Amino acid sequence: MIILGDEVEDVVTDTGGLMRIHLFRPAREARFPALLFFSEIYQVTAPIRRIAAFLAGHGFLVAVPEVYHEYEKAGTVLPYNSEGTDRGNALKGSVAKIGGSHR
Repeated sequence: MIILGDEVEDVVTDTGGLMRIHLFRPAREARFPALLFFSEIYQVTAPIRRIAAFLAGHGFLVAVPEVYHEYEKAGTVLPYNSEGTDRGNALKGSVAKIGGSHR
C-alpha cells in the first residue's frame, strides 16, 4: 500500500505550547482506524518512523507525538548516545513527575 509519512500537525496544548504530531497514513482518501504511537525516549527517530510506516501500510492512520514538546524545539530527535540517553531519561522523569507540564 502506498502511504504518506511526511505530514505533521502542530497542536496547541492546554498549557499554550505547541506539540508536533507526525502522521503516517495510507495515501488514498478514506476513513482509517487510528493508532496513537508513543515513541521511545529519543522521540521520533528513524526506527519509530519505520514502525509507524509499517502500520500505516496495513491501513492505519498513525499519529506519533513529540513527547518532549515543552522542553525541546519541534523536530528534535535525541541522538542514540550517552548524552541523548541521559537527556531522554531526565525528560522522561520530569514529564512523569509533573503530569506533562513544567509550567
